[in-house]
Amino acid sequence: ISLIIQGMGCKNPAHPVSPSGEVRTGNDSLALVYVGTYTRKVAHVVGKASGVYLYMLHRNTGRLSYAGEVKTDNPSYLVADT
Repeated sequence: ISLIIQGMGCKNPAHPVSPSGEVRTGNDSLALVYVGTYTRKVAHVVGKASGVYLYMLHRNTGRLSYAGEVKTDNPSYLVADT
């Protein structure tokens, strides 16, 4: 599993994203976390995931909240380009 923490934007103007990827919501600071996974079998792993998962990292508590996913074929690593 690959992890990249990067702000890629937020459609809700009440939750603006700073250039560092932080989202401010009241007293909590959030960061977007993208998780790339294996979705099919390759030589070294039997992938069973769906694709790229998006989580919100609550920096004040360390809690991750599931925010969605995109089904795609074997996104085992991710690169963010802003």
